[in-house]
Amino acid sequence: MMVPFVDTHTHHLPEKGENIFSCIDLSSSVFFPMENEEKNFLFSLGIHPARTEQSSIKDLHILLEKHSSFAAIGECGIDKSIPVDMEKQKELFLQQAFLAEELQKPLIIHCVRAWDILYECAKKFPVKGRRWLIHSFRGSLTLAEDLLRHNFTLSLAPQMVKNMPERVKKMRQYPFLLETDDTKEELALLYSTASTLCHISMEGLKERNWELFCDFFRFSREKGRE
Repeated sequence: MMVPFVDTHTHHLPEKGENIFSCIDLSSSVFFPMENEEKNFLFSLGIHPARTEQSSIKDLHILLEKHSSFAAIGECGIDKSIPVDMEKQKELFLQQAFLAEELQKPLIIHCVRAWDILYECAKKFPVKGRRWLIHSFRGSLTLAEDLLRHNFTLSLAPQMVKNMPERVKKMRQYPFLLETDDTKEELALLYSTASTLCHISMEGLKERNWELFCDFFRFSREKGRE
């Protein structure tokens, strides 16, 4: 099996023929792709904190029933940089977290300057077996270590890999995933940069991330592209 480049969180479909396996956030999409011949993506659905006042957990239930093959809930979370009431954000995030727990699905988390609230919410759920992914993580090494101790999974986006190289170098001892998020960044270039910074071969990084991705989503490695 050819090990793919894993794009843990993206808003774009992989191009046909690319050796990429993605988890696509379709929460704001009006177009829902059917499973393609290459079977090279999963998808997530959730309510972004910026849409807290426009959407409800009932809306999400309807969406999930309509598109039942979703692999994860999200992205959802808490963002102190936007003018949306914190209590409302927290309530909606917890509703989605409890739903993910009930459905035994992983959670894709958007967290901006709200780690205190996230930790407070996390206390309501067991640490063991936690499948909560911090997407586009750009925090300190100390924060990364603490999140990993609490069984969170971290995913780094181009903003960190390209703009914070010293921080990425210090994280090489820890497992992390890579994502393009809403950028048009070339995934292979992102992997190349991260592998150089972390002193690991490109193939080694691909292998590690494929394994971590499959474990996180409980996705069979055998379903990868041949």
